[in-house]
Amino acid sequence: MSQGTEDVRLEASGQAHWGRHVPVDETTRTFCYEADSIVRVSFDTGETSHFRGFFAGMDVITEDGAVPQGHGYFRLTELESDGDGQSRAAAGAHELFGTLEWRQVDNRDTGVITVQRGTGRWSGATGTFDVGFPAFCAFDPAESYNTTEPIDTLFLLEGVGTLSR
Repeated sequence: MSQGTEDVRLEASGQAHWGRHVPVDETTRTFCYEADSIVRVSFDTGETSHFRGFFAGMDVITEDGAVPQGHGYFRLTELESDGDGQSRAAAGAHELFGTLEWRQVDNRDTGVITVQRGTGRWSGATGTFDVGFPAFCAFDPAESYNTTEPIDTLFLLEGVGTLSR
């Protein structure tokens, strides 16, 4: 692998579980979430890496179902090192860890993913991605986000940024 800072694209798709809601004030609530996904990181050089992503954190939700802010942490476990995407080669030895910050800008869900450290072939990795949610929905199409009970959701996340390794 080359060393230095590289431009990258991040894409992730998966399922998230939103927990029970706790009132923050008269119009907002907070809840914990956990999300499992497959993450693809594509480098400008043409190299692609696939990860199993686990995200956990806490979001704020309004009465109308908007999520104006949130934060969390992630663990990305590389599925392979030879490009087959089948989780045979790495067995958890190559991982990335960091934080997420969510917010709404112009009624769009956006955020920043920050890679703080890595292990194995990602040892010393750091980076930042500006991300958005081009697609997001409840797992059950009839489910409302305006509930205080746990729900399951589906998401597509994508963004661009830099990664130093």
